[in-house]
Amino acid sequence: MNILGHAYVATEAVKGNRELLIIGSLLPESSPFIADNPFSWEEIHESGEKFLKFLDQKYSEKRDLAMGILAHSYKFGADKFSSRIETFIKGDKEELVQKIVDCSGVGLEAARKWRIHNYFWWGADVWIFKNNPGFVKEVKRVLEEMDISEVSRLLAECFDKDFEKVEKTFKKLFEGVYRPKDLNSVAGFAQVWARQAAGLPEKDRVNPQKAAALFEEIYLMLENRWEEIMGEVISEVRKNLNPRNF
Repeated sequence: MNILGHAYVATEAVKGNRELLIIGSLLPESSPFIADNPFSWEEIHESGEKFLKFLDQKYSEKRDLAMGILAHSYKFGADKFSSRIETFIKGDKEELVQKIVDCSGVGLEAARKWRIHNYFWWGADVWIFKNNPGFVKEVKRVLEEMDISEVSRLLAECFDKDFEKVEKTFKKLFEGVYRPKDLNSVAGFAQVWARQAAGLPEKDRVNPQKAAALFEEIYLMLENRWEEIMGEVISEVRKNLNPRNF
C-alpha cells in the first residue's frame, strides 16, 4: 500500500486524532526507502506497541502516532494484506510483470516477487484520488503542516536514537519523497514512486510517464472492486486494533 492507501486505512480503522494517524501511518515508509535510516525495519515498522506504551506513559496526547504505525504494520495493519492484492489479478500476470520491468528498470525476478504488489496498490491510491478528493486535501494539509522535529524527538527518545539522524531521515521522507503538490494528479503519484523506489536495494529507475499510465491501467482493472477491497482491509485492521487490545 502507498501514501494515500495507508493514511486512508489508518483514519478509517481507528477513531482518534486524524492528523496524528496520517503521520503515524507514513512513518514506517522510511524503511526500506530511506538510506542511512537509524531505525531497523523491526523498530520503525513493527514496534508500534513499544511506541504506544512510551507515548501513553509520557505523552498520551500523541498516542495516535503509534496507532498509525500499528495500522500500517505487517503484524496488525494494512501490510498484512500486501500480497493479497495479487489474488485479484485477472488475465496475464506475466504481461503485467513485463510492464513493471519496463517502468522500473528492475529485473524480472524483482518485478515478479516484490514490485507487483507495490504497483497494484497504487491502483488503490488512484481510486481514493478519484472518489475522495476531500481526503486527498486533508493528507496534503497534514504534510504541509507537520512538525517533523517534534515527531523525530518523540521517536528518538523512545528508541534511544540520535535526534539529528532521526530528523534527517524524516525530512528526507516528508520533504523529499512526499511533496504535497504531487497529490494533485496520478502523474504526481508516479513522481512520488520514482523518488521512493530509487531508495530500494535495486535502485529502481522509474519512468514516471510509464508508471502513471500503469497506475491508471491497474485502477481500471479493478475499478468496481476497490471499495470492496479497501473495505475488507479496513475491517480486519479495525478488529486487530480494537480498543480493548490497545
